[in-house]
Amino acid sequence: MSTRRVAITGLGLVAPLGNSVDELCANLVAGRSGIRLLDIPQRDGLRSPIGASADFRGDAHFAAPRIRMLDRVSQMALVAAAQAVADANLKFGTENRDRCGVSVGSGMGGAESTDEGYYIIYA
Repeated sequence: MSTRRVAITGLGLVAPLGNSVDELCANLVAGRSGIRLLDIPQRDGLRSPIGASADFRGDAHFAAPRIRMLDRVSQMALVAAAQAVADANLKFGTENRDRCGVSVGSGMGGAESTDEGYYIIYA
């Protein structure tokens, strides 16, 4: 088995403690928590209406037609990927695209769309 080396050249993120690497690090150093009262319409029906939700507004990054096509988690992933590309100073016109990649992680990807679908069907 051969070993492949990977260089991480750029970072980006959208998270409960910040929507950039610098913001997240500053909040970690300050000892802040990302857990707070959820700001969702269904909050009153929850036993424990707290969580660690990212303070993210898709309309600050995408036009309305694009937002309708993307789940919230997809919007956040695209914004974080764009941050990573900018942080790496990548110019895709000159880069070997076969040697570039993005790693994305999510704890609850697509849950909002799933909830909306269930609400439409059962409410």
